Amino acid sequence: MTKTVSPLDFESPEVYKGILRSPFHWYAFAIAFKAAADKIAEHTVFLELRPPDSKPVTIQDQYWTFAYMFLNGLALENVLKGLIVAADANCVAIGEKEGELKIRGIGHHNLDQLARRLEKEFKQYKLTFNDEEYKLLERLSGYVKEKGKYPVTKKFEPMFAGRLLKGKDPEIVGALWKRLSEVLGVIVLIVERQEAERNALKAKRDRSE
Repeated sequence: MTKTVSPLDFESPEVYKGILRSPFHWYAFAIAFKAAADKIAEHTVFLELRPPDSKPVTIQDQYWTFAYMFLNGLALENVLKGLIVAADANCVAIGEKEGELKIRGIGHHNLDQLARRLEKEFKQYKLTFNDEEYKLLERLSGYVKEKGKYPVTKKFEPMFAGRLLKGKDPEIVGALWKRLSEVLGVIVLIVERQEAERNALKAKRDRSE
């Protein structure tokens, strides 16, 4: 990815709409979240995956798990939305209020619903998801919405209810990320190549005038 930006690129609603319609920006943001999640995994042995005779853990150790799942959820949300936007740019539109953006059909954080829509409506990607993946995406949605953002949830529930890491979670997350990000990454490269070709053609025309 070679795209560069400056603060001036973010000064109008039309530019904002262009950014949201760009697979590059969804992909780049997803990569940032995944890199942060992977950095946590490099330095953390998650409580649920520790051997029984390991040393006691602190509450901070458990919070690393929440952050790990939260960031992976954000990474997958961005890559899922990036794939939808790449196939249907019109899902991003300017709203009635000046500068307000409307994201039709993807303005939520339900990752399993995004995956179902991707599988059902955009068959050109040839992406399918199994029950295990859908269940994990549903759990990750909870982290993105609330469970990965705050020490406790807004509505009372046992502190770790639905928040604990399951043994295969990192493996499933990794497989989902690899499959989805590879597809979006190819799209980004194609779009960048097309943009470079258009710019080269324009520069050639300008020189000949």
